[in-house]
Amino acid sequence: MTSDIRKSIHSLTTLEFFTLRYKCQGLTRNEINEETEWSTSSIQNYLSGAYKKLKIDGLSISERKKFIEESICPVLNDILDNEGFRV
Repeated sequence: MTSDIRKSIHSLTTLEFFTLRYKCQGLTRNEINEETEWSTSSIQNYLSGAYKKLKIDGLSISERKKFIEESICPVLNDILDNEGFRV
């Protein structure tokens, strides 16, 4: 499962990757907007694209949040820690 998540994370665009990284840091769309000055609609588009590539777009909000925190964020952080940013 982790290798599938890793492959999916590597398929993200740069903006999808960094938006998801902000989500892993616990930021809301509005907080990401304040941090980056990206529009909230762009942020939603980046997240939607990431969720589709990670095959979690069909989960409920609470299921998706839990899966991101428990399964996606650890792999994303491992990629950053050990590989640097190479999406």
